Amino acid sequence: KVPALIYDLMLIEVWKERIWPLIKAKIAKFSFSSLRTYIPVYHEASVANLLEVCLYHRTSCEEAGDALVDLVDYCVRKLRYLVCTPNDELVRQVASAKECTEWDNVRMLDEQFVECEFQICMCVISIIRFLTDHRVAVPLAVTTRLLETHDILLLLVPLMEKAPWVRRNRINGRIEKFEEHKWQVVEADDEGRLPKLQSQVWLSIYNLVMDAECRARYELTSFRRENLLRLRRYINE
Repeated sequence: KVPALIYDLMLIEVWKERIWPLIKAKIAKFSFSSLRTYIPVYHEASVANLLEVCLYHRTSCEEAGDALVDLVDYCVRKLRYLVCTPNDELVRQVASAKECTEWDNVRMLDEQFVECEFQICMCVISIIRFLTDHRVAVPLAVTTRLLETHDILLLLVPLMEKAPWVRRNRINGRIEKFEEHKWQVVEADDEGRLPKLQSQVWLSIYNLVMDAECRARYELTSFRRENLLRLRRYINE
């Protein structure tokens, strides 16, 4: 059923892009249940999380077949959103409960939309890692899509530098990391510990760079080499 999940993911992405902006104001005006309006927006995050769990297993990647090409395109779109959007816009921090009470229904839906989009992007990071883990078990078109069509290493390196999975709480000034699908306060003794999502990015880069077939297909131009060398400052962390 993995291809069906991928199809559903593409469908809800198009719905959110084309239909949601047209009906958002009407839903906010007539809906009396915030949960009812939240479910359609959260559906994409649920499917992405389910795929994240499934693709951990090699057999799921094999069963997905050529549908993984569409999934790679989807993941790249989300990674571009992560890289291009400032961190303070990816996750908006609320200073107080009073601030929330001043929002109208449309603003509330917009905040829910942004929150779900961030959660989806975090799932996508793990999905990319699992696709590179099981690269030999997936169609060759997936490797071509990753390395040649999208040159995903040019996205993963800036993402490592941007680190959207770490933030400073604007109220208490504490460092927080996004792990287990929620923001968690980092204790002083654990501030040097590598975040799980950063580890996923590292593993994705490692899988692509150290795989012999990937190296043979990936022409290491001077520009691409300089891009990878930007990671040197993270090696000793």
